[in-house]
Amino acid sequence: GAGTGKTVAALHRLKVLAESKKNDERILFTTYTKALTENLTVLIEGMNFSMNGITVVNIDKLVRDLAIKYNIAGEEYKIFEFDSVMNPNEIWEELISVELTKYSPEFLEEEYKDVILYNNVQTLEDYIKTSRKGRGKPLSRRQRAEIWDYVEKFKTYKAEKSLFYKDEIYNLLCAYLKKNEINPFDYCIVDELQDFSNVELRLVRCLVDEKPNDLFMVGDPMQKIYERNINFSNIGINVRG
Repeated sequence: GAGTGKTVAALHRLKVLAESKKNDERILFTTYTKALTENLTVLIEGMNFSMNGITVVNIDKLVRDLAIKYNIAGEEYKIFEFDSVMNPNEIWEELISVELTKYSPEFLEEEYKDVILYNNVQTLEDYIKTSRKGRGKPLSRRQRAEIWDYVEKFKTYKAEKSLFYKDEIYNLLCAYLKKNEINPFDYCIVDELQDFSNVELRLVRCLVDEKPNDLFMVGDPMQKIYERNINFSNIGINVRG
């Protein structure tokens, strides 16, 4: 709950890791917003331990830095949520203006973000098997195939203009790290866990190789300000036992 010392516990965990780590080990302390990161930095400065090999940064800033480092989306890419670019609904409207369809731009946009991106769906076969819980009326296999056809056209249009959703960059970065067997950090501490979604936490799992004491995450679901649900098993974070 609020005021029970979650962040304090995370800070002391950082101190223990910092004082016991090997010279080349890298530690990430991350949270959701820039303001929280600045607060953590001030608190850490008062704890009197070496920051060598330690990165304190909010998760979005970290992803943008790593996406540039590994050239995930090219140098000129833009993110819908962060940059002044066209609204995704405009793209959907342009696509469905060419072909008559019963699906609205709003429906296709939400389906793409809330189902396909959120679950990192890459193929029609995966989309057919993916749960759409909370999305209203069920869709048949034929309907999902129709929607997937629009999704492919939407992705092609975006790629031509180097436009991405934030979640897409997360998913692309995670795929790159897995494919190339790269773990940028040895340990990761997450504060305000309740603000993260499956997308961010899937990447957290990719950032650090699975081993004892690899992840330390604190949060309070009663304090969440974003409508996000976490399913640890779906993102490969083992919390059993």
